Amino acid sequence: MHQIPLIVDRRNDFRTAEDWLIPANLDDTYEIKVSIGFDPSRANPFGSRADPNANTFIGGQACSLLIFSRISGRLFLKHDDARGVLRLTNSGTHFCQGLTIIVDDFEGHLPLTPTKESLAFGIEDYGKIHERNLYAWLGALAHVYWNHFHTMYKSKAALGNAIKAKKFNVSELEKKDPIDIPTLRFGSFSGVQNVCFSRERVRESIRPYKSELTKWIPGPSTLIKLGASNSSKPKKKPGDSNSNPNKRKATDMSALDGYDSDGNDLMGGAPPPSIFDGNGQALDNGQSESQDDTEKKPVRRRLDGRPVRATREPQRFEELPETPKKKKQFKRAAEKGGDARLKKKLDDTEAALREMQLELHLSKATCDDLQIQLEEVEHAGAGEKNQVIDLKRKLNEKELEHITELERLKEDHAKQLNELKLRLRELEEKKV
Repeated sequence: MHQIPLIVDRRNDFRTAEDWLIPANLDDTYEIKVSIGFDPSRANPFGSRADPNANTFIGGQACSLLIFSRISGRLFLKHDDARGVLRLTNSGTHFCQGLTIIVDDFEGHLPLTPTKESLAFGIEDYGKIHERNLYAWLGALAHVYWNHFHTMYKSKAALGNAIKAKKFNVSELEKKDPIDIPTLRFGSFSGVQNVCFSRERVRESIRPYKSELTKWIPGPSTLIKLGASNSSKPKKKPGDSNSNPNKRKATDMSALDGYDSDGNDLMGGAPPPSIFDGNGQALDNGQSESQDDTEKKPVRRRLDGRPVRATREPQRFEELPETPKKKKQFKRAAEKGGDARLKKKLDDTEAALREMQLELHLSKATCDDLQIQLEEVEHAGAGEKNQVIDLKRKLNEKELEHITELERLKEDHAKQLNELKLRLRELEEKKV
C-alpha cells in the first residue's frame, strides 16, 4: 500500500484554470490522504491462451473506491467498481487485480448528507466543480499506481499472480495484535514524489506522463511490498499483427482482440494460415502430410481461446487447388508493398472506429453529468425534507411553550383575582 497526500481545489475547474496544478488561492483548497494498494483477497490470476476455460475476470477484482470521514468516524461512500467514476478504462481487466483506493477526509471538508450516508455536492455553490476535480485527481493517482506495477510485471497476468501470492502474508498479519499494525493516521507508508501530470481535453481527465524526476519511496509501515518481477515480457507470435515493425501503430481494439468474427487479422487484412504442422507453423505449398496427420491437428483458435468460425467448407490438403503464378506474384507484391485497396479500407475502418470511440467517450461523460445532476436533485430533495421535519419540530416546541405560558397566565390571573376579593371583603368589614 502507498499513501499519497492530495490537494483538492473546490472552486476552480481543472479543465480551464491556469493554476490547476498548484492553486493560487489556498482558501479554496483542502488536503486529503489517499491510500492505494492491491487487496490479495480480491485479486485473482487471469486466464491464459493455454487454458481458455480459466476465469479471466471477476467483478470483485475491479477498482474499489472507499471514502472515509474521520470527523464523522465512519465509511460513508463505497464504489465496488469505480473505474467509470474515475474516468479510467473500464473494459476488460484494466485497473483490477483487487485495486483499492481509500480516501481519508481527516479534516472533514467533504460535504455529507444529513444522514452521513453519501456525498452532497449539491449543497455547495461550486459543487459540480468540486466533485469533478476530486474524482479527476483520484483517477490520476490510480493511473499512476496501477501503471507503475503493471509496467514492473510486464503483464496483467503476472501482476495478478504476484498479488495473489501475498494472501498468506495478509493472513499472518491478521493474526497479530492490532496494536502492532500501523494505522492510516500515524503510519509512515510508501509513497511517490515528483509525479508530472497533464490535462486530457477529450476525456476531461488528468493523466501522468513519464518523467525521470518521479521517485517511488518505500515506507516502513508498508509491511507487504511487491518486489521487482523476474519474468520477461511475453514474446509475440509471428502471426501477431504488431510483430511487423513497419506497420503503423493501430488504435485500441481490445474489444475486438485484433480479429474479426472470421478470424481475419484487422491489422494485416488476411486470415492466419489454416494449415499447421506439428509445431503449429504454417505449411508451405511444397510440403504435404497424410490425411490422418491433418485430422489430428488442433483447430485454429483466436487469441482468447475461442474457435475461429470458418468462412467456407473445409478442404483436405490434397483437395486444395494449385495457385496460379499470377496469384503468387500478387502475394509477393502484397508482402513487399501491400495492397492499396486493403490499406485504404483499413484506414477507413480505423477512422470510423476512432470517431465511434470519441462519441462513446462523449456519451459516457454526458451520462456521468446526468447522473451527478440526478444525485444533486435527490440530495436537494432530501435536504428540503429534512428542513420540513425541522420546521415541524420547531412548531411543536413553540406550541408546547405557548400552552405552558397560557397555563401560567391563567394561574396568575386566578391568584390576583382571589387577592382582590379578599381585600374587598376587608374593606367592607371595616366600613361596617
